[in-house]
Amino acid sequence: MQPTPRRSITINSKGNLKMKNYKFKEINSNEDIIIDGNLIVEESIITTKSIQVKGSIKAGEFIKAGEFIKAGRYIKAGRYIEAGWYIKAGWSIKAGRYIKAGWYIEAGGYIEAGWSIKAGGSIKAGWSIKAGRYIKAGRYIKAGNDYGIYAGLNYKISEWKEFGFVTTKEKPKNLMTGYWKRNSKKQKTK
Repeated sequence: MQPTPRRSITINSKGNLKMKNYKFKEINSNEDIIIDGNLIVEESIITTKSIQVKGSIKAGEFIKAGEFIKAGRYIKAGRYIEAGWYIKAGWSIKAGRYIKAGWYIEAGGYIEAGWSIKAGGSIKAGWSIKAGRYIKAGRYIKAGNDYGIYAGLNYKISEWKEFGFVTTKEKPKNLMTGYWKRNSKKQKTK
């Protein structure tokens, strides 16, 4: 007996979403999205709250959460990944255009964006960090031991100062490509 193929569907939710492995066309929710497996979406995932997945998250377009995005394995989007608080993956984080978080971005493996990577606090990877344009962090950027940080990969070396820069409080240890700029913004304290 052949299993019935799953159809791609669109979900608009005003309540909590809690499920096992599913494939959707698009998800748009005003509540937490909690998946006990993988979450695969043809287009986009949008929520005003959080996305919490034990497996991997994959979207053809973008993944956006008002609070945080957390996956046990990888997070991958064709365009961008954005969270108000943080983005965290047990394995890797990859976006075709940009990755942006209000607090921090952290991956057990690599972090890679075709355009830019930006976090209000820190960016930390177990392996390498790569961006076609720039990488910005309010505090620090740290790649794994013996791995590099690569910015400006889509630009000539002569254009790094304008387009392929790395901005942090202190120069990252393993900066391999890109022009480093000191982040001179003072952190607000209460």
